Amino acid sequence: MASNTQQLFAALHALYHHEDAGVKGQAGKWLEQWQQSVEAWSISDAVLHDPNSGMEAQYFCSQTLRTKVQRDFEELPEAAVPQLRDSLLALLLKYAKSTPATRRQLCLALIALTVHVPAQKWDGGEPINCLSQPLDARTRAGVLEAFGGWLRLSEGAALGPDGSRLPSHPLVVSALQGLQARGNDPTFHASVEAVCELVWCTVDPQTNQIDGNMMPLIQVLVPSVMQLRPRFAAASAQAAEEEGAETGVRLNNNLAAASRLPHYAEDDEDTAKGIARLFAEVGEAYINLIATAVQEVQAPVEAMLDVAGYPEHSIASICFIFWHKLSKHLSQGWSSSEELPGAPNGPVGALDSQGDVSAGERRRRREFFAPAFQRLVTLIRHRVKYPPHAGTWDKETASEFKRQRYEVADTLEDSAAVIGFEQCMSLLVGPLAELSSAVAQGQPFDWAAAEAVLFCVRWACICYTIARYAGWLGTNITAASPRDPSTRISESDRATASASAALLPQLMQLAVEALEVPEASGAVRGNQQ
Repeated sequence: MASNTQQLFAALHALYHHEDAGVKGQAGKWLEQWQQSVEAWSISDAVLHDPNSGMEAQYFCSQTLRTKVQRDFEELPEAAVPQLRDSLLALLLKYAKSTPATRRQLCLALIALTVHVPAQKWDGGEPINCLSQPLDARTRAGVLEAFGGWLRLSEGAALGPDGSRLPSHPLVVSALQGLQARGNDPTFHASVEAVCELVWCTVDPQTNQIDGNMMPLIQVLVPSVMQLRPRFAAASAQAAEEEGAETGVRLNNNLAAASRLPHYAEDDEDTAKGIARLFAEVGEAYINLIATAVQEVQAPVEAMLDVAGYPEHSIASICFIFWHKLSKHLSQGWSSSEELPGAPNGPVGALDSQGDVSAGERRRRREFFAPAFQRLVTLIRHRVKYPPHAGTWDKETASEFKRQRYEVADTLEDSAAVIGFEQCMSLLVGPLAELSSAVAQGQPFDWAAAEAVLFCVRWACICYTIARYAGWLGTNITAASPRDPSTRISESDRATASASAALLPQLMQLAVEALEVPEASGAVRGNQQ
């Protein structure tokens, strides 16, 4: 065996260091053939345990072991399997702080071994019990990262067709347990990746059709992910509290209560982003099931609303694709003989009808989800408002905020497709009534709040045929706009507030009247670009 080991070292040296390309090619062919030999098992194991072996040999032999376990496991005598198991665990301990490339290959070898070795043949009953104590968090995370990569590369085929056994699969159990790790533990983020891959292994990624064989796994995955909602709510409240401390805004009662929920102090924005991604992956993967509007889908929908309410836009926007997909499912059923909800003069265009869903069922589904979309509008409408420090932005920051506003506008359009134009507009102009009340109580006029409402109204002008709704707009927006400020307003703000309160209704009325004229309507829309 010693001579064979020396041949291996010589071939590796030639492959990596010889100047002659022909010699390199011969060394590569020899190594490929050697990896397919039975002796590669024992020599690779010995090299990895040898403290004097070099990094090149360590990586190549770890890769060889991984390949042998995946492809040539039948070569190994049954009596040698426990030795291989123990050896891999010992090597993971040894290389826990070594080069990531070697450690990753060992993790992949261990994962491949779990496919061949039943849980009862692992110490403690399953692989995760073997890994939980002696290995550090980084190595445990490496095992789960390798598991996620394995699922992604195999597109779920590595799990096999028997979904009934998957909930108790040791690596599935390990990934779900890892979701309870603290936010600063790399195991948590590796578990997020693995669980996301598991979710998509249960459906056809092209059609979102659920694989019936995977229902036992789905019934474990979804509750495990939904258990993170209180933790996400606490993280969201903490973020709102920190943002409020910077801006002087107080938490509302719901957020204040959420901030007192049990959570890990180490949970940060990255942790919240990981949880939000889990919620979104569940929602998007099972969108066909969610769209059936049964009571059991409330939890994923409410989780998506939790994400929409997160203070940071980069996290809140993770849910926008889900709402778009759900809106499409609910609005594609409108036929030319039905009216879009909230449209005062008939349907806005004819859409393909869903032949397998009756008109009454489509209406029931929209009514079921209407409260969720209404709440979504109230959660995201403020995201188009310019903050007080917007004047200090550079060009890149201003451009990013503009992109954010149009992301919100797209989601508002999705909401209107479900709840109807009139209901959506009532929610969008709601802040004008609050602004009017604030001005009446002597507070300065908030132009940023008024501009945010105007932006949403202008968005509606693009999305819908405005002449149909001009009368409704004129009545409701003018009624909600701030009137003359009360005498309690401070002297320094009196002139500005008075002019603002008087000017806004006139501007809005002029815009609405102009929209009733085709030529002027085009000019208004052109001015929005």
